[in-house]
Amino acid sequence: MIVECKYYNGKFVIDKSYKKKLQEKINIFDEQTKHKYNIRLIMITSNGSEKNEHYSDVVNESLELSEIMS
Repeated sequence: MIVECKYYNGKFVIDKSYKKKLQEKINIFDEQTKHKYNIRLIMITSNGSEKNEHYSDVVNESLELSEIMS
């Protein structure tokens, strides 16, 4: 599991270039750990994430900071 945390004024948007960076992080983690299972990306954001095609391609689960802090 990889956890990505973002603090942003509004909803955080994953665009094509940021999706590529996230996929690179997943690939590096997989190569370095020789992990044999499906790696899952969890996004924790201050105000949520915009659910678009890039988000759906890379994020498995998301949480808002308020869900954790309450």
